[in-house]
Amino acid sequence: MNNITTALPPPTRDILCISNQGGVMADGIVNKWGNSEGIRIPKDIRERTGLHEGSRVSIEVEGERIIITPIRPRTTHVGRYIVPDIRTLFADYHGDYAPHEDGFTAAVGREEL
Repeated sequence: MNNITTALPPPTRDILCISNQGGVMADGIVNKWGNSEGIRIPKDIRERTGLHEGSRVSIEVEGERIIITPIRPRTTHVGRYIVPDIRTLFADYHGDYAPHEDGFTAAVGREEL
């Protein structure tokens, strides 16, 4: 039996393969942006996935893979309009809201009781 050993190159930390379910792949380079680092996502991938500036994404690590998934807000239809789902809007509300003064200005007239 032949024992063939294939030497794999060491993994690089500056190149990332970006893929979505449609099979589009592109190479990206991790760049320094201010105090952070980031990867530019090519336009064709952004268009196919609906990503734009300000889009929220989920970032997961599976072994050596980084998986970036768009976070889609839950919506519902009200007539012909698509609006945020009320359950999503109030997901963090636990009934403990108490109104308070913002301190913007002093009371004028008979607002104080």
